[in-house]
Amino acid sequence: MSLNRAARGDSSDEWYTTPATAAVELERHRDALRGRAVHCNADGPDSAFARWLSANAADLRLRRLTLTRWREGAGSLLDPDGCGDRWDWAGDGWEHARLRGDGSYRSRECMRVTAGCDIVVTNPPFSLLSDYVPRMLRAGADLLVIGTLSCAKYARILPYVLDGTLRFGYMCSRMRFRVGDGERVLGNARWLTTLPVRRAPLRPHGDPALLEPLDGRPGVLHVPRLDMLADVPGVYAVPLTFLDVWPLDGWRLRGVFADGPDRHHLGRACVHGRNLFARLCVQRL
Repeated sequence: MSLNRAARGDSSDEWYTTPATAAVELERHRDALRGRAVHCNADGPDSAFARWLSANAADLRLRRLTLTRWREGAGSLLDPDGCGDRWDWAGDGWEHARLRGDGSYRSRECMRVTAGCDIVVTNPPFSLLSDYVPRMLRAGADLLVIGTLSCAKYARILPYVLDGTLRFGYMCSRMRFRVGDGERVLGNARWLTTLPVRRAPLRPHGDPALLEPLDGRPGVLHVPRLDMLADVPGVYAVPLTFLDVWPLDGWRLRGVFADGPDRHHLGRACVHGRNLFARLCVQRL
């Protein structure tokens, strides 16, 4: 409900990444960030991403660090001369400039900045993830951004997950965000990234004899919880949280059991006539 209010523009429910949430994940990707040109395309100098990256810019030998931020109402009747902002890290402080447009991540002006950088790091608006993620990937940039667990099944994002281009980062669930004057913990937040993620080997130990097939799909076994997943070749319908532990080797994602327009949406999964929440279709090779 809070996220829905934020999507409708209720500023009291805007979610800002806390320094701790940003630092935990960014520290794990130091090697991947080293020597890169970074664009934070939804940030000002006060953001957790800008603060961590500028503080570590010298150690990381960042080639460039640029922030761009949208300005609400820019170019409208209420603010006809308004425009977005741009900051470039100068080594000892930020150099500020005004953009010609409103600073939206999808404006031509900001997309030119993205195209000239190696990686995008930010917390984009969750309500725009279906547009944001594919647009950034088409620009050729690596991604290290915060999204939600459920966005992995969106029609415009799912293909990048299935082919291994996009994966979840290290920090999964229970991320802290600043909301208004306090902090909130979001259980379904996830880092979305194209950077390498080294995971521990997945060692399922469930008993396939305890798993039931999906209605009308006798070749697909339903896995209610990940601890019931079996290490036996076959096809399984698993919770989306499988992406938190998914090793690229030995397991193939084949689609998602959910309604949707994409060919990778396989229709709703049922067991004994009971509709299930979205499930990934995975194959143990």
